[in-house]
Amino acid sequence: MLSYYLKTSEREEGPYFEEQVSQLFAESRIDRNTPCRTGLDGIWKTIDDYLPMLKYGAPLAPAPGISAPPSAPPPLPSLYVENPLGSQTSAPVSRNFALVDIDLPFGSILKLMFKGMIAAFLVICCFLPALIILLLLLMAIFGSFFAHFFSGFPRP
Repeated sequence: MLSYYLKTSEREEGPYFEEQVSQLFAESRIDRNTPCRTGLDGIWKTIDDYLPMLKYGAPLAPAPGISAPPSAPPPLPSLYVENPLGSQTSAPVSRNFALVDIDLPFGSILKLMFKGMIAAFLVICCFLPALIILLLLLMAIFGSFFAHFFSGFPRP
């Protein structure tokens, strides 16, 4: 099992196991930027580098040999609405979603942006000629309409 050493108030404390570090984080006794190192190497990094899931409030996996108590699933919202006739009908349930943080390496984000630019370029290359042809067709239709309309006026 991996153990961690923490540096708080300029002194080294530990070893702590993942569950203990998670508990300290939940109690706000340490934060994401607290210096930390594993028992295997002497490289000091932050808690966020070693245990990035802590910032999302995700529980860490229990240590081998220790079974976590089963937790009951959260209750589901009511999916039924009473209608005036007394029967139940299903109703849509709206769920809000907020993207708070994208924790990806810079290279992955760069690849994602590059792929998006290629897709946009291909769409423009395929649809721009079709749009130009459609515009020319509309100009021809309206041009012939106005030419026919103005052809009845006497010329000076």
